[in-house]
Amino acid sequence: MEHAGDQALFDEDWSKAVAAYEQCGEGGVRIDEKRGWCLVKSEAWADATALLSPQRDRLSSAGLAALAVASVGGWSARYRLEEPKKGLLDELLGEALADDVPAYLAYVALFWFKSHRRDGDALLAHARSAVSLYPDSCFFRLQLAECIGRHGGDEAERYAILEAGLGANVTTEYLWTCASSAERLARWDDALAYLGPALAMTIAHGEGARTAAQQLRIKQAEILISAGREQEAVTLYRELATLDVAADRDIVLAARRALLAIACRGGDAGRVDDALKSWLAVAIPSLGRLTFSDLLEGEYEPLYFFDGEVGGFAAAESLVPYRARLLDVAQANERGLVRFLFACRERESDDDYDRQVFAEAMLEAAEETSNPVILAALATAYAVKKRPHWRLAGSIWARCELRCLSAGSPSAEVGPLDAVDCPSVAAIEAYAKGMREVFEQVAPSPHLAEIFSSLRDVLSENKMYRAFRELAELAALESEDPNVIFFEALGAHWCRDHGRAITRYWDVLSRDQAHYSSLHNLLLLYRSPQYAAATELVAALVDALPADESEARGKLLGLLAEARDACRDPNDAIRAAIRSELGQYPALIRELPKAAKIPLQDAVTLMTLLRICDPADGTLVLEPFGQSGKLFSPTAAHRKGLFRLLQTGLVAIDEDTPPVAFEVNGDRVRGYHFDRMRWRVSPATLSLMQSIEEMANKSVWPQAWTEAARPLAEAIAEEECVQYLMHVADDRGWPSPDDDAKVHALAKSLVRQVSVSQAFYLIYLGAMAASDHKQRHPVSNQQASNVIVLRASQRLETWMSESRQLKSYSRNKHVPRSVISQVFHDEFLGVGERAFSERVGELPYPGARKRRART
Repeated sequence: MEHAGDQALFDEDWSKAVAAYEQCGEGGVRIDEKRGWCLVKSEAWADATALLSPQRDRLSSAGLAALAVASVGGWSARYRLEEPKKGLLDELLGEALADDVPAYLAYVALFWFKSHRRDGDALLAHARSAVSLYPDSCFFRLQLAECIGRHGGDEAERYAILEAGLGANVTTEYLWTCASSAERLARWDDALAYLGPALAMTIAHGEGARTAAQQLRIKQAEILISAGREQEAVTLYRELATLDVAADRDIVLAARRALLAIACRGGDAGRVDDALKSWLAVAIPSLGRLTFSDLLEGEYEPLYFFDGEVGGFAAAESLVPYRARLLDVAQANERGLVRFLFACRERESDDDYDRQVFAEAMLEAAEETSNPVILAALATAYAVKKRPHWRLAGSIWARCELRCLSAGSPSAEVGPLDAVDCPSVAAIEAYAKGMREVFEQVAPSPHLAEIFSSLRDVLSENKMYRAFRELAELAALESEDPNVIFFEALGAHWCRDHGRAITRYWDVLSRDQAHYSSLHNLLLLYRSPQYAAATELVAALVDALPADESEARGKLLGLLAEARDACRDPNDAIRAAIRSELGQYPALIRELPKAAKIPLQDAVTLMTLLRICDPADGTLVLEPFGQSGKLFSPTAAHRKGLFRLLQTGLVAIDEDTPPVAFEVNGDRVRGYHFDRMRWRVSPATLSLMQSIEEMANKSVWPQAWTEAARPLAEAIAEEECVQYLMHVADDRGWPSPDDDAKVHALAKSLVRQVSVSQAFYLIYLGAMAASDHKQRHPVSNQQASNVIVLRASQRLETWMSESRQLKSYSRNKHVPRSVISQVFHDEFLGVGERAFSERVGELPYPGARKRRART
């Protein structure tokens, strides 16, 4: 069973090997070590550790190495571990590598220690021991041959060891290694003899081994060239050169490069030109995927055999020796490409390349060919020549990147800015200008953001914020990528366009709510009371960050606290005073009271408020009536009814009412601006309003309403007279009369004797007389205003004594009819403007319900 386990281990069938070793009745630690290695290969770290740890003191070097790997979860995990586990790994491996590995575990040592053991002599001894123990094992002969080659051994010895192992179980890798050894010994026929069966075995495996088969044929052609059988090699290369480029690009490229090298050696210019065009047709589309050295000299390609083994070789010949020949023979377009390829290879392979020579070569190549593949190098040429042209460098580089990205090709790794040490700010600015010219031509484009990224850090490090913003805005046009939009926002932020920056930061967060940088920068911008609400929106996003973002959340919470402090309204004390003031009023009514129980004054005031205010949010919040452009009442006298509505809970002041609606002194409210208030009502209030409307339309009112109707009409009329008197004084640039009692006494007398329209006429006469008095006597504006009251009173007395016909005045557009007048006179009394043109005492008023007489 141990042999079966060993065979399964060679075949890398780890589960089968473990099962076989578990059935071994003898072997002890030796079997457990093999089983442990199979568990390690299966990445069953815990099982391997549990198996080997109890036997640590008895383990061999191989067993200790297995325990070391298992205890840390694999070799690759070593570099991610904390120091204690790293120490354990080093301790175990130190013990493992200090002793010789027993012969029966030689294959394990070779399999695992080859990459980690530094003692070459010990490793070579183990390899020889393994071959002596398992002389028919191709695996151990390959390992021994590799050890000999790695430590400077004799090639003839390697070849002899490999040749002695040829047998029925030979693998393609084994034949390949034999052929390579024979090639190094210049035994061309032997090398070809080994490649023949290796190629046959590979082809027999089918399409899965197609690439390996073509690589073996390339090697056959190389050996044929070395053996002096050039025509056979050319025939084979031509066959490979006609393969499908899409499926076998590397093989076709290698074959055509070899044919071009052979043509260059042959001397026929026409043949060289044809071979060059054929090679360029495959080489140019390969740019970006291969280095310039790989294109011209041959890429080292891994060789994957169908049986899982790997080798490698440099494919086909190099063109480097034939540079002059190619430039001499090539036509203009091809010559430009050849010049471009060789100049870039020299720049790529030599850090100290001559920049001016490179620039001259590239500028010359640009004159010879218009192929866009040279754009990247041409852009660099404009940057490194003696007198750089940075705007052209930036423009050409942007076009190059755009071409590559649009075609799905990788962008160039090194740009013009990378080719020059610390260019000046002026150079960078010119470079950015060139890029912007291209951006403006093609925007919007999904590729601009990636192109911009090559310059982003340079612009930010040099604080070139305007150029940064211009490119970022073009890159972000129509983009939905939050990271792309973020850089546009950042550019606006740096340029102090905070409004635009905030808008774009929120655009980022609408696509990625956990975008740390946008949250961070918004909190930096929110530093005034106007951003208090927005700061809380950011706070909600910070709270929603994933649990694994604790460090980011901690930093944001610190910024959030600073933002809240900065956004705290200095009027908080005012709001506190307002809250205290409003706390004295009862809550809104919830139960519907009877309309008859509501005083007429309150009913009229409530209806006036609901008529003049527009609903804000639905029907329960009313906007300030100052926004309506209408007059609530003729003067402020009737607004005292609003206090009664507040005190009875029929209405309430909404909590969102702005502080400017109150006069606050210290910590107390000293006055109200009712026209700036937002009001809140309850459903019960609205139902009450409907009941009041129904009762107002009846011809018979409650007794209390009937008794209050005429006094209310007189009060409204008196205030309209006061309103007009104040207007005529103000119209003349005079202050209001300073004796308020006399003003209201005049208004009361006027309303009892005449209609409001006639009262307006008498007040007007008083104002005209006051103006005449001011012209004839040296009196002040205040004195002249007081004369209005006196002269109007005199005109009333004269009219009453003479009983003459009195004129009427219409309403002045500057003294409009108030809403309370409309509500009371139109909806309650139903008399409309008769209340203006007729005396209040002559208006019809609804009567109270009469008691039925007894019979």
